[in-house]
Amino acid sequence: QRVGGRVASVAPEPAVPGAHAGAAARLQGRGLTGTMAAIRAVLVLLAAACGCSAELIAHYEFEDSLAATTGGAPATGTSSFSAAKVAKGADIDSSASSFITVPSSVVSAIEGTAPRSIVFWIKLTQPAVQGTQQILIMGDDSTSSGYYHVLAYRAADDASIWFLTGPDATNFIGGVGPTLTYDTWAHLAITSEGGTTSVYIDSVLAFSDAIAVNTTVGTDLQIGAPYPGTARTYLESLYGTGSGVEDADTVATVDELGVYSAALQQFEVDAVYAAGEGSLTLQTPSPSSPPAPPPPPPPSPPAPPPETEPLVLHLKLNGDASDSSYKGVDGVVSGTEAYEAGQHGQALVFDGTTTFVTVPLDVTRVQGSNPRTLVLWFKITGDANTFAPLLAYGDTVQLAVSTGALAFGRADVDPNAGGDQYSEGGTLSSGVWYHAAAVYDPTAASDAGEWAIYLDGARVATDDRALPTTSAALTVGAGESTALFSGVIDDVGLFAAAKSAAEIDLIANATITGNDLSGAALSPPPPTPPLPPTPPLPRTACPREPSTALERLHALAAAAPA
Repeated sequence: QRVGGRVASVAPEPAVPGAHAGAAARLQGRGLTGTMAAIRAVLVLLAAACGCSAELIAHYEFEDSLAATTGGAPATGTSSFSAAKVAKGADIDSSASSFITVPSSVVSAIEGTAPRSIVFWIKLTQPAVQGTQQILIMGDDSTSSGYYHVLAYRAADDASIWFLTGPDATNFIGGVGPTLTYDTWAHLAITSEGGTTSVYIDSVLAFSDAIAVNTTVGTDLQIGAPYPGTARTYLESLYGTGSGVEDADTVATVDELGVYSAALQQFEVDAVYAAGEGSLTLQTPSPSSPPAPPPPPPPSPPAPPPETEPLVLHLKLNGDASDSSYKGVDGVVSGTEAYEAGQHGQALVFDGTTTFVTVPLDVTRVQGSNPRTLVLWFKITGDANTFAPLLAYGDTVQLAVSTGALAFGRADVDPNAGGDQYSEGGTLSSGVWYHAAAVYDPTAASDAGEWAIYLDGARVATDDRALPTTSAALTVGAGESTALFSGVIDDVGLFAAAKSAAEIDLIANATITGNDLSGAALSPPPPTPPLPPTPPLPRTACPREPSTALERLHALAAAAPA
């Protein structure tokens, strides 16, 4: 659950399917040993493929020392090492000398606004108190964006990741996407370039947003160091002193720290993560083996699928939050995850306190003033008269339960405080399955277009107020308010089209097994193929009497002797 700050817009990088397997195949027999050797080799190959340069400027394996494998000067700090993700790792506990410091001379290439990537494995120990733990920091508060700061916030039994560069809200993002499970190894990758910073957890993009980076020159890079004063002051100003932002000790083990002078792309982050997971199989040739031939050039990445399919998201919620549409952008379930019988197969149970689903969808065709349709099934198990979001879409639009009715409107305004921002319709009760739909048609009603909401296939309200969206990311069961939905949700769909009332009725009453949202109920029947032409009957010689005077004349002429 989010604890504050600003929800980051998500902008996934282009993926290169099969990059892991292709890189592994090209590395067979190259004589490379060690996980980071594999990582460097993979990145060289992938960088050559995309024409970029992801130079590894520092690497620390933490094999019983803080010596640098790449980058020259050793790190300083902890003298404790233990079993880790790859052999040994460095133990930290936030005491005066038990954290990791990489000297500024090593990381000078990523100061200021320079592009960068910082990657490492971490196993974080749960703090005794609810609060924040320092993960990574570089820079100071001498300028408004002088920090480069990553922290973990313990809200329950896991940790959300946050990123900030200075003491004001424009430089603070996080709290969405995957979380860290305590006492479990996780891979972090933080990248910045061209005004955009992204954070990946186990190679999954957690959040990405435009945020100014101008890290103070001449400062060290530290892992697990205590709070810098101003940064803590800012957090306290957000939440209030004593409200869970106390500085909890960072007790963790860190392994395979790497620093790059470029922002790694998604497929490069995938390759670094895969190498640490051991999914690249490397073989060391024997001394008598001949040298391996040079690898062939990597194949060109496949062309992306055509952006013409109307259905861009379908979460069936049959035991997981995977996407059944052609986009394949799976949702991430936060909090308690449980399933029960739904309208079509299984459905996800939302406990009203911890459960919600985030979907990092990025489809331009359902942003701005483009037409779109949102659909889902839901059953309320809490109070139907209490405001609870069903689905938040983009940065301003929300479908919700409110005062016993279905409400649709601005996601950043509580309808109980500003009802003119919402349209409501229909009557809702607890324990009953309902089908909800919201349709935006930019060609209808007024210059701003028209939103219409449907309950069980029937239109119950309309609104001609413009509701712009600059993102297509979705949150199911949660919104901008602190309220969470208590009930069950099934078959969430998003179309890049304004579905008609007849189509909404078909979706709500579909009898298709699994309700694939794009099957026979929404498509005209295929045309009946024409029947093949009937072949002519064979001609049969059949004597008959001449029937006309002309025929009789010809018959007589033919019978006359020559």
